Amino acid sequence: MEICAHHLHTEPVPIGQELAALVMACLEKEAGARLQTAEQVLERLQNCPEAHAWSPRDARAWWKDHGAELRGRRTPHPVSGHSTIAIDLQNR
Repeated sequence: MEICAHHLHTEPVPIGQELAALVMACLEKEAGARLQTAEQVLERLQNCPEAHAWSPRDARAWWKDHGAELRGRRTPHPVSGHSTIAIDLQNR
């Protein structure tokens, strides 16, 4: 219950300027304040300089280097058997 309450009521920590504003808009607690469509997200993302810092090639290389480690962090969900991945953004 504590985790659910935290998810519902705790504001996420910002990650950086324009991209952070976009992510925060997607994470708004009030449904009416969130971006409503994928098209709105894409439009905001295309106007975000930080989003263009990596090319698709850069992303593939990052996942090639780090994907196995992240997959190794998966823990089975106790009810459904689904997995989640924990990512520590402080220790890149």
